[in-house]
Amino acid sequence: MLIRHLEIDSLNHLPPELVDFAKRQFVNAHYYRGDERRSEERHPMILPVRAVAVDDNGNPTGDPFELVTRDVSATSIGMIHTDLVEADHLAIELKLAGTQVDLMIQVMWSGEMGPFYGVAGKYTRRLSRFPVRS
Repeated sequence: MLIRHLEIDSLNHLPPELVDFAKRQFVNAHYYRGDERRSEERHPMILPVRAVAVDDNGNPTGDPFELVTRDVSATSIGMIHTDLVEADHLAIELKLAGTQVDLMIQVMWSGEMGPFYGVAGKYTRRLSRFPVRS
């Protein structure tokens, strides 16, 4: 299992209950030990993410919101949010090793995860910039 260094200050603007839940998910994770159906290994990771629902062309269809990652792979991402995410596509903005990465994902799953909601998607393309300015 890979464990990434996390700057706790970067999570301070998220609801503390959400961050605590993500931390418990990270620490208490039970990993599947059978035959792996996924082609890429998932790595548990807690990072803040900014997201916005987008159409097929990457144009925003709502307001930006913040989530926290649960796990990341080379082709997909799992995240946790306070509300159910009901979009087919999301633009996401995250920072990895001090570098901002803007991606579009196709939502593959969204549903209840304890008192919060999980959303998982596969990367469809890299964006030149996040579609909503801060």
